[in-house]
Amino acid sequence: MLAERYPESAEALIFYGVVASSQKQASPERLLELVAAKGPELLRSLATELDAAACLDALEAYETGADRDSPRSFFGRVLLQARTGLERDAVRERGRDCPLCGHKPQVGCLVPEGDGTALVLSCSVCFSEWRHSRESCPSCREPSSAKLVHYHAPEIDHLEVLACDTCRVYVNVIRAASAPDAVPDVDEITALPLDVWAAENGYRKLVRNLVGI
Repeated sequence: MLAERYPESAEALIFYGVVASSQKQASPERLLELVAAKGPELLRSLATELDAAACLDALEAYETGADRDSPRSFFGRVLLQARTGLERDAVRERGRDCPLCGHKPQVGCLVPEGDGTALVLSCSVCFSEWRHSRESCPSCREPSSAKLVHYHAPEIDHLEVLACDTCRVYVNVIRAASAPDAVPDVDEITALPLDVWAAENGYRKLVRNLVGI
């Protein structure tokens, strides 16, 4: 179990599991109740302050891009993921990242292909996957591989940072050959040491994960 293997990320992983397991039935009221009972301290506090209307406002702000970084945006993102199937047509024209819904990738995965590997990106909202050139930045499309930085920590060898020195943005990437059973959006939460390294070196994450990291 990942929470046992990575105790420093245990609280975040357990909370992610609770949210993910109930996401298909998510409603503003149910989400507030769930977070108030199971969420980390900051989100629990917010859940006691917000109501259903505020959650719907957060959903709209996340969908339009007005707020995708504040703690409140968590509620909007979960609700948007829950209704993605109904909203895909509405958001399709808003971006050129995910080919289905237009949102940015949460995590990458290096998968075996021929004699090498290919980079597959996973959407932060609808979880769709698409191929992306290993030689360009997932954020700014910087075409020079010399501008891309790769970093990994020995304690989580199946993960690495892919950072760009042009836009100073990074994403975490899973090495599928080292962890064939990895679930990208879940394993990405265990990358806390990589997130710390990236922050200390002046990079910012392309999209915070569902637990706000």
